[in-house]
Amino acid sequence: IASNDENGDNSRTCIHQPATCELSIGFVDKISLSSYDAVHFDARHPAAAVRLAEKCVKSGIPYSVDVERPREGLKELLANARVVICNSNYCNLILGNRKGDDDKETLDRLRQIIREQASQAALAVQTLGGRGSCLIRLSDDRDDDDDNENILLQDEDPNVPTVTSHDGALWCSVWGGCQVVDSTGAGDAFQGGFITALWAYVAASQKGGDLPMDRHVLAHVMRIATRVAAKKLEAPGARQGLPYGTDDEPLQAEFEAMFKL
Repeated sequence: IASNDENGDNSRTCIHQPATCELSIGFVDKISLSSYDAVHFDARHPAAAVRLAEKCVKSGIPYSVDVERPREGLKELLANARVVICNSNYCNLILGNRKGDDDKETLDRLRQIIREQASQAALAVQTLGGRGSCLIRLSDDRDDDDDNENILLQDEDPNVPTVTSHDGALWCSVWGGCQVVDSTGAGDAFQGGFITALWAYVAASQKGGDLPMDRHVLAHVMRIATRVAAKKLEAPGARQGLPYGTDDEPLQAEFEAMFKL
């Protein structure tokens, strides 16, 4: 289903590819996780997803979860998730519409959701539409100055997102200069960029699979995710605009800077 605005400048493509049946537990039981370092779930095919999450826990494999809206099996998936990525509306669906629009309320609601639904999470990210995204670290080793206003990353190019730290969270603005054509899959693109950068750093750091808690590392991870989402927005459909790290200079620069930390 493709829709355009009245000028034909922007489009939204809805893609639905139904399977003949649900992914089965029997199929999941045959999957070997020996060659996997991490797994990402979108909470679809709930019974199979929950079984696979159980296998991850038994094998000591960390996993992340895409939180879009309440779904069957989501509670069970979140129980042992190490990374949670939710959209701008999930907290409203669970807690009701927000009373204000300040950053502290955004964080209070996100922390409440994570505390109640994903107590094992080390990192939680929320996309905020035109406001960018925010990230909270849930470990006990947060920097003492997390609550103060700090600029973590700032570029001479005004289009490159600035990443700041305040109120106990990291905040990344949107990538400027983006000509929005189609928003289909932008959230998925952000998630793909985020978890790719996150686990790439984990693999490169050789620290036994521990998630990075350093604010500057995570600032680059957020920028990478934002760049991938921005490039997707500039092309129709869900995949056409997705960049490769080797073909996109800003992505290359972010990965190189991250790996130096």
